[in-house]
Parts: sequence; structure tokens; C-alpha cells
Amino acid sequence: MTTTSDRPADEEELADRAAPLDALLIDAALGTARRFAPDLSTVRFAASLARRPGGTARRLGSLSAELARIAAGTSAVAPAKRDRRFAEPAWAENPLLRRIMQAYLATGLAADQLVTDAGLEWRDDKRVRFAAENLLEAVSPSNVPLLNPASVTSWSAASPVAR
Repeated sequence: MTTTSDRPADEEELADRAAPLDALLIDAALGTARRFAPDLSTVRFAASLARRPGGTARRLGSLSAELARIAAGTSAVAPAKRDRRFAEPAWAENPLLRRIMQAYLATGLAADQLVTDAGLEWRDDKRVRFAAENLLEAVSPSNVPLLNPASVTSWSAASPVAR
């Protein structure tokens, strides 16, 4: 049986057991800020692009030209057959959604080419690619519920207002 005098000791023991969890949560909170700070790989990537201004400018010029073709509706940029994010027919049929998807894909291709052009060592290349791919995946139009036709369809079907 637990008496009132035993409770403070139990609370202290509980606090001692929770201390590692507190440390983990604090580290996670501080770690996120550190993950967004440029590291040496990012610095090497930027320096490599700066040493090749002509190549970088050509690559960005190609992206600009492709974005102009996308805006005009004459671009042939299309997702890979296995890319399930854009499998919904509306991505191809709706002119606005198609242009948004094409701009996203063209930007991703240009980013990948810039990392390749930088000619980084293996470790730096992998780290920069990982960061670029994660950033691009985060801003994918398929992740935006108001743009993604699949989420709009499922939302409107579940909405009592739509019935």
C-alpha cells in the first residue's frame, strides 16, 4: 500500500526515468534548426557552382526556356510511367495542373543536373542530392491537398456538403 509520504519518492523516480526522454526531445528540437543550416557539403556544392558560372548559367537558362515552353503549353515534360504521384488523369487533362506538374518536374531535373554538374566527391554528392530530393519532394504539387486531384476528389466525396 502506498502512503502519502511515499509519493514524492515515486515522483522523483518518475522524473529520473523521464530525464532521457526530455533530453531526446530537447535534442530533437535543437536538431531541426541545425539540419537547415548549411553544412560543408552544401558549401562545397555552392562553391563548385560558383567556380563554373558559365555552366550554371546555361543550366538555369535551359530551365528558364523550359518554363517558358511550359507556360506556352508546348512543353513535352511528362512524369515517368512509374511515378504514381501524377497518375490521376486530371494532371494531364487540366491545363493548369499539367503546367504546375511540368514546372515541378523541370525544376527537379534542373536541380539534379546542377548537382551532377558540380562534380562533388561521393559523400558530398550523396548528401546534397539527399537534401535536394527531400526539398523537392516536400514541395511536390501532389503534396498540396488543394492541387492534388486525388485529395480533392476524396475530400469532396466525404464532405456532407457535397452530397
